[in-house]
Amino acid sequence: MSYHSYIASNFPLEDVDNPHLKRMSANEAEKKGIVIPDLFLDPEDRDSPDAILFINDQKCLGDLSIRKIDKDLSELDFHTALAYCSTMEWSFTENRAEKLIEYIRAHMDKASSVEIWNIWLSTKRDQRVRRTRHINTDDLGPSDFRDMFMDRDSDEYCIAITKKIGK
Repeated sequence: MSYHSYIASNFPLEDVDNPHLKRMSANEAEKKGIVIPDLFLDPEDRDSPDAILFINDQKCLGDLSIRKIDKDLSELDFHTALAYCSTMEWSFTENRAEKLIEYIRAHMDKASSVEIWNIWLSTKRDQRVRRTRHINTDDLGPSDFRDMFMDRDSDEYCIAITKKIGK
């Protein structure tokens, strides 16, 4: 199986697109000189704007992407009481963690709490090992996310982020 990462808040979250990913139709891709094997194409979907997901450099595939998700319509198991959730896709690097921290701090101008979750999907819920860290926005650093995404002893890992008292 795999991990699912998401961000939750008491205030609606803004989407973040990976700027290196391009969605296009098969016809558009072919006009740009991208060769697509026929076995990947449905002849009826050649004009669908989301048929092809293209990236110039594979290293950029792990850049931060945040997309709203409806907890009520999802088959995923959410572990938060916060009302708003967004799927978070990324691969940890110090630079990407800094961008996530900037996003969280800007979001906390409107919100009072944010949770970042990383959950191993194959473990039954009643058998999962949960680790939760509480931290305020001022103390949040890249190492907090490194710890989260390198921890393989916890099936559920949550960083609960709040504003520093008095802010």
